[in-house]
Amino acid sequence: MEVFDNKKLYKAEVQVVKKEEIETGFGTFKTILIRPVLQSEGIFSRKGDILIWLTDDAKRLPVLLKTKVKVGSIKATLTGGKY
Repeated sequence: MEVFDNKKLYKAEVQVVKKEEIETGFGTFKTILIRPVLQSEGIFSRKGDILIWLTDDAKRLPVLLKTKVKVGSIKATLTGGKY
């Protein structure tokens, strides 16, 4: 996977952690939890793990993301949409 951060393009390895069912405000999803291993030095520099929950179907939609950054932490949750 390629990531653009701090005006540079980085290669990132992605580790599959586990399958898990999670509940969000948009519904309950069967997911695959992945952990990208980033090497960048910008806002996404490694201060902790980035965890991304993707739907366990052909669409692989991201429904939840959690990470720590230099200025605190980020949690992003899918709240709606159409596909």
